[in-house]
Amino acid sequence: MKKNLLLSLGLFFSASFAWAQAPQVMFEGFDAEQTKGDTEVGWYEFVNNMEGDERNIEDGAMHFYNTMVDTTDWTRAIKFRNLPIKEQTSYRVSFDLCGLNQYTIDGETMIKSKARVALMQGQENGDLPFLGKDNEQYTYDISYFQEPGTGYRKYTMMFFYALDAIQQEYYKEHPGKVEELVKKYFLTLNVFSPGDYYIDNVLIEESEIAGVTFRDDIIRVDFGYDTNIKDLVKANNGRIILPNDCVTLNIDDQDTNPLSVELLDDGFLYIFCDDVYPSGEDSKVIVSFKNQEGANQIQYKGNKHPRVHEGDVVVRAFSNEVGRYDAEIADVYSFCYDTPILAKADPENGAFNLPNATTDFTLTFNKVVDCSKIEATLTGDNGFSETLTVTPAEGMAATVVFKRPNTTELVTGEYTLHATKIYPERILGDDIYGEETIKMYFGEVEADPNDVVRNIYTDNFKEKGANYIPEGWEVCNDSGDPIPVGSAGSGPRIFNFTGGGNFSHALYTRAYHCQYGQADDYNIALEEGDKYQLTFNACSWKGQNWMKCVVMAPSGEIVAETIEECLPNVNGNTGASTGDWTKFTIDFKAPETGNYTFKWIPCAQAGEEGSDWHEVMFGNIRLDYVPSSPAARYDGMLKLALDEAKACRDNNNGDRYLGEAWTALDNAIQKYDGKRFTAPSVYEAAVAELKEAVDALNKHVSLVNNYDGLITGDNSAQAMVDKYAETKFNATDYYKNLVEVNGKYTGKLLTDDAELETAIAELTRAINLCKNMFTEANVNEKGIGSQTGTSGVAALTERIRAGIAVAKKLGVAEDAPVIVEANKALTDDDAVAELLKHSIKEKLYTILSDADNTLFDTKVDEVTLEEYKDSFDMTVFVKNPNIYITIDNQLGSANDIIVNPDEETFPGWTVTLGEGWQATASTGWGWTLSEENPYVDAMVQNWTKEFRAEQTITDLPAGIYTIMGGFGERETDAGDLNNHFFIKTSADEADQTVHAPVIGQSFPYSNLAFTNVVITDGQLTLGAFAANGSHVFFNNVQLFMTNSAEGFDYASALKELVDGIDSVEAGNNNAVRKVELYDLNGRRIVTAKKGLNIVKKYMNDGSVRTEKVIVK
Repeated sequence: MKKNLLLSLGLFFSASFAWAQAPQVMFEGFDAEQTKGDTEVGWYEFVNNMEGDERNIEDGAMHFYNTMVDTTDWTRAIKFRNLPIKEQTSYRVSFDLCGLNQYTIDGETMIKSKARVALMQGQENGDLPFLGKDNEQYTYDISYFQEPGTGYRKYTMMFFYALDAIQQEYYKEHPGKVEELVKKYFLTLNVFSPGDYYIDNVLIEESEIAGVTFRDDIIRVDFGYDTNIKDLVKANNGRIILPNDCVTLNIDDQDTNPLSVELLDDGFLYIFCDDVYPSGEDSKVIVSFKNQEGANQIQYKGNKHPRVHEGDVVVRAFSNEVGRYDAEIADVYSFCYDTPILAKADPENGAFNLPNATTDFTLTFNKVVDCSKIEATLTGDNGFSETLTVTPAEGMAATVVFKRPNTTELVTGEYTLHATKIYPERILGDDIYGEETIKMYFGEVEADPNDVVRNIYTDNFKEKGANYIPEGWEVCNDSGDPIPVGSAGSGPRIFNFTGGGNFSHALYTRAYHCQYGQADDYNIALEEGDKYQLTFNACSWKGQNWMKCVVMAPSGEIVAETIEECLPNVNGNTGASTGDWTKFTIDFKAPETGNYTFKWIPCAQAGEEGSDWHEVMFGNIRLDYVPSSPAARYDGMLKLALDEAKACRDNNNGDRYLGEAWTALDNAIQKYDGKRFTAPSVYEAAVAELKEAVDALNKHVSLVNNYDGLITGDNSAQAMVDKYAETKFNATDYYKNLVEVNGKYTGKLLTDDAELETAIAELTRAINLCKNMFTEANVNEKGIGSQTGTSGVAALTERIRAGIAVAKKLGVAEDAPVIVEANKALTDDDAVAELLKHSIKEKLYTILSDADNTLFDTKVDEVTLEEYKDSFDMTVFVKNPNIYITIDNQLGSANDIIVNPDEETFPGWTVTLGEGWQATASTGWGWTLSEENPYVDAMVQNWTKEFRAEQTITDLPAGIYTIMGGFGERETDAGDLNNHFFIKTSADEADQTVHAPVIGQSFPYSNLAFTNVVITDGQLTLGAFAANGSHVFFNNVQLFMTNSAEGFDYASALKELVDGIDSVEAGNNNAVRKVELYDLNGRRIVTAKKGLNIVKKYMNDGSVRTEKVIVK
């Protein structure tokens, strides 16, 4: 089977291996049972097989039979051990694979088969893939397999091993079950889907390219890693022509020069052969390459490529790479065979008011044309027709002149020059040539002052706002049904983009279509014979997508349509700019009078409408009437631009705005006011110049206004300085920085744009930091003062706030030192919390020591006369009960993954992970943690990732408790999963659990509870467990003491609490040798100050004791 399969694809390896120049690390062809020892290079073993799986060599290939059991991507592996990996070295891994393309477990649902490939370091339970920049891992997931019996598919992957130190540093923070990451290296092929699979010709080589392949006269170079080739090609209209001497080429032992060397939009480098080319699949092809300097230099992109850690992005030269025959290389052709494209015309297309005596027409192409074959005619709407002569008449030329055969003046009107049989120097066939059409208007025509550009429709997405389906629109859901007009929280709807650009709101669509014009009261009526222009912008929300736009007449006839790729891909980021989105333009003439429909279809390149997701954003939609004569159209266009420019100039002529931008706009107005031209491009350039000048002045005015508002007025830095001058916040670094920055700019009326931008950024940051940090609690109906999204001091001091409240409720005076110090707290200060807890415990035990106390007795409300039993919020005993996060932890965005185990992301909480995709932090419906907002109340959330978040408390007052937590499942179909809030006391052998309900798209606050929980030894573990497959929010916890613990000796506990330290010290002879005093900022002081002090006692036995002392 193996030989026949290989020959069916033309993969004749015995030859290619014999010529291979790349240093080979290992090769395994599975021609016989393994004889290598377990210390030899390439020794392989099978790891993590399922019961019933079989592995055997069959027809010279390794046969995997996997039982019909679904597993994870790190199971069912064949691992090739003992690889001699070197630092700063790139490796090419290739192998042949065929197997079951899809499978079913339940007999109905078909699942795509997959496999995973990685070069790794370490050993079982203590291993790590090779790492790129920002710790991106070199792992590859593959699918779409050739079925057995239809041939193998060759797979090639690239890996770069940087440095041992980088691997080791990452492993320290993300260890496996084995403590040390040993310097052992292996290749793993995890063929983990059920079914039959065959693997052959596993090869590892040192190389920085994925390989060279060939077919007929095409040789293709795959650089393997992500490069800028597609970007270069896109910016150069579809291809880049490189100098032929950037490659050397040897075909069947004959050095030869290529016809051309090109970069194409699929990301590959192509070498097109001339007279010498490979004669067949057994040909010997050897290629060397040297990169270019300058604009067309090929460079790496992303975080995974050679020398990425050093910031070196230049693709290196390679030598003597051997080509492999590939019958599946697509049909592409050298640019030498491309038909020439018109680069310039004089007069240009659309020119008007041209002299009637015009006789010459000059066309310049992007490459030489065959002058002996090119033909051209000039025709007019009045029935005029002439065949034009061409100069030069023979040979090849890039510029040709067409000439009328007589000098009779043309009658005023519209004419069309049609050039045909435009052949390149090398042709593919006589029937393959280019054609060009140029429309021109001869004769001076006065524009009708009433026939001007007129707007017919402009979208109102900005006015409607985000999360809305606008009136008049038919927007389809994933089933093809129209979504009701109005608010929409998910799926297709309007999005708001905040990254700047030409517009801010766009409509998100992903399946079937969106259309406008059919709803009553939202028709678009057009007149027969009139010309119109539809424009809009679009981008891909995620992935690679196209948009098809169709204009339909009242009769249903398609009047015009276009399809283009939607670029860029903004990767789901509403912070992206709209300035570089693809612009669509459709010009059409209305064939009939009536109501027209406009349809937008998100699609693949083929343009078919359907249910497959193609996520696209489109907006900035505008439909304009185009005047009947070119003169009217372009004169009107220039007039509108001049009117806008004059209004901008005149409305911003105050002394504060005068300067460079104002003068430049005034000069542009003088340049074009009252002028007329014949070339559309001149008008377009004039309009663009005026718009640029308007934008520059508007930007300057905006900067001035923004800056002035930051240094004076109610929202200025000075106003904030005054607001917090006499508050507890005035001692913070944030406030001091605000004062400093405010002083820097007070009284300075800046005018330079660069200085304004710097000042605005500095002032805004200082103001925002204070706004976000200087926050106060907003207690909700459940007694929680910091909710999801709350920032700054309120988020950090939630437990201290709760502690102050319960201490005062128990009778601690407002002016008690512990309350005074706690009210000053600006952070989650453990020392302050400890003092509060001690005071609460002491007060509570004092009350409960009295046998006649009524603390938990039934009472009557003096106002409502209703009976109630009091409870006391003991949440201060929980570290971080509201689950805040800080900018100092390892999370940078809502998509960053929590590591395992995690004790940093959520202070006070340990998060342990299981199987699944991701567990992360959430700050609500938007990620708000930033340098300007460094502390935010958050939640633990996941996407199908199992996690256990927990905290153990050791000093709870003895009593009976109600323990509450905010936890829930977001997906309705996952409500049966084993998600639960849990507690465990010393008396429990296992966790007590309460099942988490489905909460949908809401944030849970103390929605789950355990009641009558008896705690006498201070010990309590609590937290939340999320199952694999779940999508949850874990939001908060609260502890309420609802009664005293029966039989507990509160008097003895009080004595131990009050006298414990003294009794311990009295029971030993370990004397204090030296005492040091510190303030709360850790500064050494000579004498104790009023309030809280830190005392360090140095004992005779060498130990050091730290105590907190309050001086009244």
